[in-house]
Amino acid sequence: MPSFDVVSEVDMQEVRNAVDQAAREVSQRYDFKNTNSSVELGDDEIKMASISEDRLAALRQVVEEKLVKRKVSMKVLDYGDVEQASGNTVRQTANLQSGIAADKAKDLNKAIKAMGIKGIQSSTQG
Repeated sequence: MPSFDVVSEVDMQEVRNAVDQAAREVSQRYDFKNTNSSVELGDDEIKMASISEDRLAALRQVVEEKLVKRKVSMKVLDYGDVEQASGNTVRQTANLQSGIAADKAKDLNKAIKAMGIKGIQSSTQG
């Protein structure tokens, strides 16, 4: 029986390249001079830090531009709250989502089964 799999994965190599490009651009741009702005890639998150919220927003825009140029969807980013850090700086993390959340998968299964098409089955694996 034929099957159709729905998979949502992030190309981590492209994310790594985009974060490296963003870090390089931030270190060279004049408007980020003396702001202690940084962007780092963790296991499943991107950590951004800067001196103020407006610089953090500009940093977030640089990261998003680099991700778009590398053809990484913005839908994989789940931004956390902006929080105060030491030394009068602010930081924010963006979690990289991979896969489909369990509640969304359940809703998707219900919608497929509600269509009532004969011979169609849906299930969640993993």
